[in-house]
Amino acid sequence: MIQELLQKWAALEPSRCCRDGNDYRLLDDGRYHYIPPHPTFSDYLALLQHAVQAAISSRGSRMQLENSLDGWKVVLLHPDVVGAPILSLGKEAAIALLTAYVNWLEKNQEVRS
Repeated sequence: MIQELLQKWAALEPSRCCRDGNDYRLLDDGRYHYIPPHPTFSDYLALLQHAVQAAISSRGSRMQLENSLDGWKVVLLHPDVVGAPILSLGKEAAIALLTAYVNWLEKNQEVRS
């Protein structure tokens, strides 16, 4: 699942996420970090989470991340985009954030088309 999300992110926003050999290169704070296609170590997930949060902030979007009994819940919205906020739920915070952000990018792309 995470590899599919990374592939979608790379297709939708190649300036922030792109495939580089077997790994993905993520832009975060002006530097690139490399993570494998199946990041399971907490260090990789922390890098992924920070890169997604930076991407969300760079667009002026707001997010809410909370830990619940059902897992990590994300609410993502942008003040200039009409419509319901994007909701996501995941076992890992980084994956829940990435899911919400990719869904937001896809929805935003459809609105512009």
